Amino acid sequence: MEMPDLPPSEKRSEERKQLKFWIEQCHRFEQRILELKEDIATLESQKLTAEALLHHWFPEVMASRSESYFAAGWLVDLDKKLPEMDQDIHDAAMLLGEIPTYWNRDSEPESAERRIYP
Repeated sequence: MEMPDLPPSEKRSEERKQLKFWIEQCHRFEQRILELKEDIATLESQKLTAEALLHHWFPEVMASRSESYFAAGWLVDLDKKLPEMDQDIHDAAMLLGEIPTYWNRDSEPESAERRIYP
């Protein structure tokens, strides 16, 4: 940057100040980038935990909604009818990318049959 009205010694001093300012700015940006990367890693971990919980409980929720809506433990074609009626079921299936097609309450929820959704 030109500073025509300053003597050469002061110009050099001003240039050093500007250079120091930009170096400090770069260090602050680098620190902020590291903090954001840590935040992203934490969020990714929390997302994986939430998806694992949703995956585990999804068959149980669908079975409960089947009983509420249809008075059936697991209605035939529940995986097709329930998402059309219940936005939460649709949203959960979209998040997971799959939907349970059948689950026997006597088995673990992870053993539910599933298909890719939508």
